[in-house]
Amino acid sequence: MQRAAESLPPNKIAVIPAADNKFFYISNQERFNEIARYKAIICNPIYNDVPARVFDALAVGAIPLVPYGLPDLSRCFDSSTQLALPIIPYIPDNIDSLRSALDAAIKAFDDGGLDGVKRRNRAAIDGHFLHHRLSSMLSELIALARVSC
Repeated sequence: MQRAAESLPPNKIAVIPAADNKFFYISNQERFNEIARYKAIICNPIYNDVPARVFDALAVGAIPLVPYGLPDLSRCFDSSTQLALPIIPYIPDNIDSLRSALDAAIKAFDDGGLDGVKRRNRAAIDGHFLHHRLSSMLSELIALARVSC
């Protein structure tokens, strides 16, 4: 990400050391305000998972950029939904790919206007908040319990 920050000015790509990251110590409203300032948000996984930042981006109407081939993304969004929102993939460790994805995201955001922002926000609200995840996990656990009993 440091290379991306240096290679893609004037974009606001910042690499913040964990010790300096105040994001989790500010209010929910301050977090919302912080990420709502952007049209596109790079969503890097920590453990090759679907980053929570994908859902944060959608909730504020921004367009998430995710590494190409991100495991389990298709469990959250089918391919037609990924195209419609859009959720834009990039090739990890490839600045040109990230640049192209960022350009495509900004164009899609501008082309989609307020309707696009509302569509992404609605996608997050309708199916990707914590209570949706918990309900899904509980359903899977109940199904497993029925099979094993």
